[in-house]
Amino acid sequence: MRTGPSSPATVRIRTVVMQEGLNAFGPDQPALTEADPHTFIKWMRAPGRVNIIGDHTDYNQGLCLPTTLDHDCIVAYRARHDQRVRIRTIDAVGRRDDNAYAHDADGPDTPGTIPDTSNNAAPPPAILRTASGDPRDDRATSTGEWWSLAQGVMDELSSRGHVGGVDLICSSEIPIGSGLSSSAAFSVAITLAMADAFGAELAKIDIAHIARDAERRARGLPVGILDPYAITYGMDGYALLLDCRSEQSRPIAIPSGLSFALIDSGVPHNLEHSEYALRAEQCARAAERLGVESLRDATTETAADDPFARHVVSENARVASAADALETGNVMRLAALMQASHESLRDDFDVSTPELDDLVARLLSNGALAARITGAGFGGAVLALIEGGMSQVQSITLGAVAGYEGTHGRMAKIWPVLPADGARPFDPMKPRT
Repeated sequence: MRTGPSSPATVRIRTVVMQEGLNAFGPDQPALTEADPHTFIKWMRAPGRVNIIGDHTDYNQGLCLPTTLDHDCIVAYRARHDQRVRIRTIDAVGRRDDNAYAHDADGPDTPGTIPDTSNNAAPPPAILRTASGDPRDDRATSTGEWWSLAQGVMDELSSRGHVGGVDLICSSEIPIGSGLSSSAAFSVAITLAMADAFGAELAKIDIAHIARDAERRARGLPVGILDPYAITYGMDGYALLLDCRSEQSRPIAIPSGLSFALIDSGVPHNLEHSEYALRAEQCARAAERLGVESLRDATTETAADDPFARHVVSENARVASAADALETGNVMRLAALMQASHESLRDDFDVSTPELDDLVARLLSNGALAARITGAGFGGAVLALIEGGMSQVQSITLGAVAGYEGTHGRMAKIWPVLPADGARPFDPMKPRT
């Protein structure tokens, strides 16, 4: 597996630290030496998330069945004596066009300017809070999503009474714009690192809430609990049956001999520029018309005339049945439910694209048991259910993407799904067991 010490993102950060020493974290405060305990570097990892079934149900207090990926967002960090918070990213962890940075006022660059990265050097750190604890707002030049997400995490921790200083370096190998929760993984990893550096002891559900609220604050989207919960609670080899109303989950083992694969359509999944927020609003209005707190409380009969309500009600039922099918090894039942989910997302919830539908058709014709949109839709990836191991995954997915680029002018990318443990600290010097 590629998680933790084996992650390419870990290798990238270790390379920068080895090349630059402690200066990798930015120009330091006076009198800090390598013997100082505050120079001790710690590490956090947070995986990506794929939803087997149950999309657009989380913000409707419904059911979901996610698992986690063996692709990580990695954060190396060290606590500070003061309240300064600095963050440095050595590759893209936010939007695809993320290329703007703010500078440390203590460094050699002019504050608020955009660095010259023509030599492919890692950009310098951005300040989120000064040594005296004052907020540093460089949003005029720091427009990248990674910066605003980190700012959101810091603000959420501060609102809960947790403050302190920390230097962070981040790298991620979770595909961006594919609907695999790259931004949620970043938010969870940053939350864990900041909380540890600030001395805050938080329960897992608090980590998930802070990461969710940071995304809401930074992105202005009504995101639900699904992504940060799955990333925080994920278990190697398991899916989670998650109830988004009670915020309780139950692990369900993924049977051996059953494989999942992701195929990125090449259509960027950007929720800010999609109708994601509109769908959440349409669901809220539907619940109000039906006289219920949320669409979780609607019934098949009351939702029959509203396509958005109809999807949520039927998807909740499919999730419950899919969890039972996965648990009992009823593969054909699981396949039928996944296919029905895609059709509902396409026809009732209207979040598919021609590219996604074509990939689904190609996967089915090449031998996949099922294929469906995963994530919010509006681009991103599809998830294929395949009977067999990696050789079957390779044969079916490569056959499916053959000719796709010629038809759509986009490159499809393939990732086998290997469920991994949820977010946690790790030692980069110790191999994963």
